[in-house]
Amino acid sequence: MDAYTEAEGPEVAGEITIAEGVTPQEALALGLLPFKVVPTPKKDDPVSPDEYRKPMAGEALRTLLGPKAKELRYARPEDAEQARQRLTQALPGSSWAIVQEWAVDS
Repeated sequence: MDAYTEAEGPEVAGEITIAEGVTPQEALALGLLPFKVVPTPKKDDPVSPDEYRKPMAGEALRTLLGPKAKELRYARPEDAEQARQRLTQALPGSSWAIVQEWAVDS
């Protein structure tokens, strides 16, 4: 609860009824990181696919999954949007999209 209060503020933290700690990998598996930022190079993109890797690696340092993350995952859409903006600024001419994944019971 203390971490959530620090990150989101006491008003938002006050709305939490149950708090449970999970590892970043558990959060991913539980669907708690549904927003993903992905490169979307176009056919005539001035940026090569290899050039997308460096800013992605830098952005991975800012995610819960850390520097070894294979995907850029976020819990909130606003966090994903901020990441998309940082990536666009870090690699001018690049194109990025935010994808929201939904868990579906089969």
